Amino acid sequence: MGFGLGPASTSAFNVKADKRSIAVMGDGGFWHNGLTSGIGNAVFNKHDGVFVIVDNYYTSATGGQDILSSRAVSKRRNTNNSIVQAVKGIGGQWVRQIDRTYDVGRMRDTLKEALTTREQGPKVIVASSECMLNKQRRVKPQISQAIKDGVRTVKERFGVDEDVCTGDHACIRLSGCPSLSVKQLDDPLRDDPVAAID
Repeated sequence: MGFGLGPASTSAFNVKADKRSIAVMGDGGFWHNGLTSGIGNAVFNKHDGVFVIVDNYYTSATGGQDILSSRAVSKRRNTNNSIVQAVKGIGGQWVRQIDRTYDVGRMRDTLKEALTTREQGPKVIVASSECMLNKQRRVKPQISQAIKDGVRTVKERFGVDEDVCTGDHACIRLSGCPSLSVKQLDDPLRDDPVAAID
């Protein structure tokens, strides 16, 4: 759907049913029009669905610009505004903040709670983790300057240990990293392909 319009479109599913609808939007779409047309509309119409706001600290869809909830400190702009407070400010009652979205167990439990609670009205989950691409852009100059200044730095390197990899591909599913792929091993005792970095 349009930028931040996913939650507004779920208003069509605001009927008494055995299941709740789930709508997802990013933080950029939330500030663009999702707060009013999506969440505000859900509060006003007592929508009993689940709304997930993916808060990666930037408007990633258009290139990583700062937005109201960006964690950057800016002399020119007012950043660090809370999505949770904005949702509560327009009447949202059931709001949960998750600060590390790679905690899959916590994400699952929060979604399960949102889908099964007896509490009526919109259930809003703010899932926050910094966009890795923008983090790299932010950190790379800092590391370069530290190296130039002679400060010891540690660069994280990631790999796949083929002896430990079970071939369940959880790393690919959970991270969504496009550099992860699969490859067959020459080991006749192992049938499943293992994760590999392309």
